[in-house]
Amino acid sequence: MKKTVVAAALTIFCTSPVRSETGAELLQDNQAFGVGFVWGAVTYMVEDYSLNDDVYNRLTYHRSTCLSKAGVTAKTMYDAVTQEIRADPSLLAKSATVALQSVTYKICGAPPKP
Repeated sequence: MKKTVVAAALTIFCTSPVRSETGAELLQDNQAFGVGFVWGAVTYMVEDYSLNDDVYNRLTYHRSTCLSKAGVTAKTMYDAVTQEIRADPSLLAKSATVALQSVTYKICGAPPKP
């Protein structure tokens, strides 16, 4: 029974269309969903080492270390991203991850040169 439920969940997850969450949609969504969306994007951004070259891996490591040292939480990052979107109306039509990247750059800056 458990295997059937897991298989069904994976089938639904893997076949459902992926959609990009815009800034406007993030602001309109339930806060709990928005926090989860932003934190999921942050987690992917700071843990995606395996498929990238050395330059991107260095950036990923820089972001991971910086955000950890800054004590960023899911809620504080969500608040910062939604504030960024509200401050720049051009972000309403763009993927919410654009605002996330901007916030991350403001917190962490560029990675150190090799």
